[in-house]
Amino acid sequence: MSHALRITKKLHVTPLCDIHQQEVAHAYVVGLSEFLYHYRDLVPVSILVNQLQENLSTFDGQHQAAARKFVGYHFGAMHGAVLTETGNLRQDVSTLAALDTIDARRGYRAGRRWFFYEATPQERRMSDTYLIERLYEITEDCTEWHDNAGQVWQYTIACYLGELSGHAFPLTQKERARWDAQE
Repeated sequence: MSHALRITKKLHVTPLCDIHQQEVAHAYVVGLSEFLYHYRDLVPVSILVNQLQENLSTFDGQHQAAARKFVGYHFGAMHGAVLTETGNLRQDVSTLAALDTIDARRGYRAGRRWFFYEATPQERRMSDTYLIERLYEITEDCTEWHDNAGQVWQYTIACYLGELSGHAFPLTQKERARWDAQE
């Protein structure tokens, strides 16, 4: 379980993943604070995908500090966008990100389904190191995807967001009914 991060003197927030690296923690606080206090819109999955695509060299294995800052900031920003200034979940949101494509919606649902139905208790809690490693793999493999429309990117990143969302958004009756019907 990750320790709560100090956002202000009175506000402490438990991050969506276990943070072990100080650079990730600092960047997470910056991103969370920025979106908590200055933005109200959810971050679209396509924005995170675009940021990853524009910063592929960050995940080439040669820029570990930049990768830690990238992950901390962007995932902290997404977390901050779903919180109120008191650190509670906003009542008007039900997803960790704006699911702005069909592939993002499919990937997000797949990530949530895996989190609630298939993951072991140990697998449910990602670490910052694990998340960075997955992004290294994605950026390395992306050249083989032949994904001009970004569908694989959208699906893959949204899967991770769906998994992380399980810590903020409990399983709903609607999700349970849909998944049970599919069984």
